[in-house]
Amino acid sequence: MKKMSILLIVGIFLFPSLTIHAQCKLKSGDVNMLKGEKLLNIQFDYSKMAVGKFKSDDEYVASKTKEMNKKKAGSGDEWASKWKADRESRFHPTFERSMNRILDRVNSGVRDGATDVKYTLILRVLSTEQGFSSFGYLPSKKPFISLIVDVVETADPSKILATIEMKHEEGHVYGELEVDSGSRIQGCYEEAGDDLASFLVRNSFK
Repeated sequence: MKKMSILLIVGIFLFPSLTIHAQCKLKSGDVNMLKGEKLLNIQFDYSKMAVGKFKSDDEYVASKTKEMNKKKAGSGDEWASKWKADRESRFHPTFERSMNRILDRVNSGVRDGATDVKYTLILRVLSTEQGFSSFGYLPSKKPFISLIVDVVETADPSKILATIEMKHEEGHVYGELEVDSGSRIQGCYEEAGDDLASFLVRNSFK
């Protein structure tokens, strides 16, 4: 037993990226009303998002921009613009495609900005961890996002029908080849889309 415990500790040290797969958890309400719906609207909300050790996105962007501009004038402003743009250009389309790959099996789907649909999924991103890649045998840290999904009536978003919790949705780190934080975070949205769609198929469309 002692030998096994030592091996487990060593394994965690050598392979810190190995974690239990994230799970969607229904916190309140139910999602039965979605059964038979051909299309759902999705909407993203970053107003309460923390980034790493920073309590808010604005705090993180301000700090990072200032730091980069000190090293090279204008580089921080360029980075800040890309940091925001990645949401619309990379994260949201990736999440949508990931969900639709699975929802297509039950003749349903989602679309960011869909109109004339009965229900909307509001995805409130609560935290983002960018992770990092390393070289050689040094450990890498996987990126992840955590979010809350509110299922609401499109006509009355204040009416929350169900709330789904999604913690620690991990992306991938491909060692020294993966240096772009946007690519790492994009992988988190792909995983989250897959998990949410699978949850809905099991609980709404079965």
